[in-house]
Amino acid sequence: MATEVIMPALSPAQETGILIEWFKEEGDLIEKGEPLMEVETDKANVEVEATTTGILANITVNLGDEIPVGKVIALILADGESVPESKKEYSSSETKVSEEDTAQLQTTISNPLDPSANLPTNKIVASPKVRQYAKKEGIDLSFIKGSGPNGVILMEDVLVNQSSTETEENDIPTSKGWRLMADRLTESWSSAPHFNLVRHLDVSNLVTYKKQVQEKNSNRLTYTDLLIKLVSITLKEHPRINASWIDNKIVKNSEINVGLAVDFDGGLIVPVIHKTDELSLGEITNRRKDLITRTQAGKLRSGDLDRGTFTISNLGMFDVDSFNAIINPPQAAILAVGRIVDKVVPVDGLPAVRPILTLNLSFDHRVVDGVRGAEFLKTLSNLIENPLQSG
Repeated sequence: MATEVIMPALSPAQETGILIEWFKEEGDLIEKGEPLMEVETDKANVEVEATTTGILANITVNLGDEIPVGKVIALILADGESVPESKKEYSSSETKVSEEDTAQLQTTISNPLDPSANLPTNKIVASPKVRQYAKKEGIDLSFIKGSGPNGVILMEDVLVNQSSTETEENDIPTSKGWRLMADRLTESWSSAPHFNLVRHLDVSNLVTYKKQVQEKNSNRLTYTDLLIKLVSITLKEHPRINASWIDNKIVKNSEINVGLAVDFDGGLIVPVIHKTDELSLGEITNRRKDLITRTQAGKLRSGDLDRGTFTISNLGMFDVDSFNAIINPPQAAILAVGRIVDKVVPVDGLPAVRPILTLNLSFDHRVVDGVRGAEFLKTLSNLIENPLQSG
């Protein structure tokens, strides 16, 4: 039986996706787990993998199309299987229109004054080249009126809009991803009652432990890797912190999936390392490195953004001492990490210089009360100051 390829929901608030690239052509064999297509969401470009093995067939959309989540856009056929008649009828007419639209769009882009150009109107009609340029420059095409036939957005429309925007000194261009981030964090700040707990830690043992582990490994170990490991151990001991507030109920998450706040061109994004409590420190290092590299390159895959249960935001590399972070809904907590700074502190009644790390935990009071938050922070702090206890 043919397997339907649909436009997937790659983030919680996603309603549509833009098809950027097919990695296979019709008639090609695709293996389960192989990259099949690249989709642009409001947050990032994501590589979507094939869910089964077979022959790619019956593609019904074009590159650059904005497609509703759940829409069938192709089929994967088993060996010896043909496209069902019902699908053939549907796809033959839709594909014919799509091919004509593509050719017409190319004509319109190259010769906008050609009276024969007559492209059907969509929500946003623009060539992949125009979409790619707009994405690179952080321009939202939905705010641009196309000057081409039937509202086609031409490259000159984008350039004129960009020029006029730059002349407005008080306006900073914002992408869809940035506005989505702003909406989600505003919702979190206004709906989730935040409270914060702060702790200053002597991380002498952590610094020594990191050096010892690094000497035995070729991959560069970071303090973020260590924190992911120690946070995961702590979450397993305090499962209430790993829960979510959903539909006026506290819902326990069965997995421990740690997200990392990462800056990229379109704003802030939180890719997720899944089941971190089951990973070794070396595995965490490898996955963190791969995930951040792909995030910054705009090459996220299906699943990289979903099912996060706790977030770490580390600004220590920017010489920030401490800060308060906003919870990433529907999670119940986020850990804000500053830099490690040498400070004079009392040790056995005498002044001594020690490396100090400041942790700031933000909690959703609907899920976590002050005592539970303090107990979680106490366990985590003990592990950070004495990492050998983590095993």
